[in-house]
Amino acid sequence: MHRFSHHFSHAYAKLQRNLIFLLLILFFIVGFFTSEYLAKKDLEKILVEKTQCQTALISSPSSQDIVNATERDRIIQQEKQQINTPASLVYFTHSVKQISSIRSEVEIRLMGAKDMKVDAADLSLKYGEGLTIVEIRKGSSFSSYPRALAQMGQLVVSGITQNAMNAPFVTLIVEKKSSQASELLTVDGPNTKVFFRGVSVLDMSMSIDTIKL
Repeated sequence: MHRFSHHFSHAYAKLQRNLIFLLLILFFIVGFFTSEYLAKKDLEKILVEKTQCQTALISSPSSQDIVNATERDRIIQQEKQQINTPASLVYFTHSVKQISSIRSEVEIRLMGAKDMKVDAADLSLKYGEGLTIVEIRKGSSFSSYPRALAQMGQLVVSGITQNAMNAPFVTLIVEKKSSQASELLTVDGPNTKVFFRGVSVLDMSMSIDTIKL
């Protein structure tokens, strides 16, 4: 009996050692896979954060883009201010040279700041039956004059592609029926304009209103 008890105790102790060994192996395996899983999750998190940062860098404007946009806005605002300032407005002036008692030479000039740029100009004048437009001489303000005609008491001159400011726009040779009568060339305001980028920059307060002959 004593021998059996001793044998049982020895077997039980061995079983305990085996169980402890198995538990240690199990803990090691669980710990290993747990650490691998956590490491994988950390790596995935790092990759996601990196991708988000790269996307943000690509989608967000660079400092150079911001500078270019700011400079572009400044230029646009400057051009708008140029259009709206009096120095940027243009106007028509005239001079009359007597050729004879009934015939005169009328020079109409486009005036403005020396560096002012315009795209096109329309000049419309009205006149009565006592006046005849004998000749229309195109000026040097523009390189092209697609319209230059006088009929039924209306004179229309149009210029495009600017050459120079403060230069003759058109020169007219006019003739009166009577040397005793006074005749007028009257500016047709609604149809007289000077354009820059689709905006009229003609200062009517400084521009000619009527030309007395």
